[in-house]
Amino acid sequence: MELEELGDQALAVLCVFARGRHGVSARGWVTIDPGSIAHRLPQRLRAGVKGTCEYLYKQGFLARKPKSDDIVYSLKTNLPADLATIVAKIQADPTIFDKVRKGLPLSSPPPPPFEGISVHPGLVERIEGTLSKSPRLQIITVDEEAEVELEDEESGTAYHRVSVWLKVRCTGCSEHFEHRIILGYLDQFESSSARCPSCGRGHTFRGVSLQSG
Repeated sequence: MELEELGDQALAVLCVFARGRHGVSARGWVTIDPGSIAHRLPQRLRAGVKGTCEYLYKQGFLARKPKSDDIVYSLKTNLPADLATIVAKIQADPTIFDKVRKGLPLSSPPPPPFEGISVHPGLVERIEGTLSKSPRLQIITVDEEAEVELEDEESGTAYHRVSVWLKVRCTGCSEHFEHRIILGYLDQFESSSARCPSCGRGHTFRGVSLQSG
């Protein structure tokens, strides 16, 4: 499990337990009721905090016990390794709680896939336009091939063919697999095929466009 998989509210609530009131973990002997947690969150994250505490309890992050007419929670003293890693990240980086409260992304977005690659702009436009309309396809990486395909004599620019790794969601079983396509501006509609390793269904591509599966 990764931090982003928890969602904003669950991550914010976990931050309250992991960092405590003064940046010290509310682990084991420190118990907190859902109402007190909600007061430490921005308005948009306050509704449903009790349900989120239950979710974190079922995921294995929290312990709980009854107290008068309510239930209070605490961070478990012995966490499995994967959960302990998440808590350690929160405790080591105070900006995580700040980012979640402000609705900011936890990490910087990856650089554009074609950044630093000498590829014909018409091919870039074709690939990006096709994938923007293809919910089953996603670029993993784009690498410049050594082969020069075209040269612009005026600017002296050499355009290369590219190797595109795609993440494909199978049309049969919806599992994901990877497929590599090598293409250039002059052969951007080159056909290729790939078979889903999970169910064996075949998929046909024309360039980066999924034609059948």
